[in-house]
Amino acid sequence: MSGGVCEPRHENGTTVHRATVCHLFFCVCVKLGDSATITHGKLQQALGDDAMSREQAFLWQNPC
Repeated sequence: MSGGVCEPRHENGTTVHRATVCHLFFCVCVKLGDSATITHGKLQQALGDDAMSREQAFLWQNPC
């Protein structure tokens, strides 16, 4: 995601770690009722090769 269009930044100008962004996105999708499979598909669509693995998506589903 570095150098890409979607490069979130903190108020102080530093970039937000990609894993943090993915986890927040993932939690929002879960709260909206999306399954891990659907959420993983959305991440792949948005981030391509930078998306987390399917296995990681299923691990992250429960902590949200």
